Amino acid sequence: MADPFSLAASSLALLDLSAKVILRCKHIISTAKDAPRELRTILVEVSSLEAALKNLSFLADVDCGFAEQAVNLDGISNAVVGCQGTLNDLIKELGSLSISDATQTGASKRQKVKTAVKWTWREGAAKKLLNDVLQYKTTITLSLLSQTA
Repeated sequence: MADPFSLAASSLALLDLSAKVILRCKHIISTAKDAPRELRTILVEVSSLEAALKNLSFLADVDCGFAEQAVNLDGISNAVVGCQGTLNDLIKELGSLSISDATQTGASKRQKVKTAVKWTWREGAAKKLLNDVLQYKTTITLSLLSQTA
């Protein structure tokens, strides 16, 4: 990421990815009867990341000086690039979590166990990805704050 325009474009791409994660989490939470609690955490944290990205995108669009300064910060550039890969991986993890009738009322015990086991296998990967998102979000937020002070 060498120029301010790539920062703005990358921010918009991240906004799209974060929206996909948020929609997937909301869908699973709203349709599943006992959706894993971790999905709520992912929803809240990615929503928080989305807010920081919206501010980054806005400031990069309206203030060329801000965009030029921000793009020269290794932390923000690395965070934006790293966050893209992490959100893509998180989308894949959530996409592979098939919440079907297994968590709905009236599902057989076998279906519920199968879904719970599937999430248990995915949970570790999702937690690691969430931790990465938290680190990227913190870097982006601190970079924003350092540019506005």
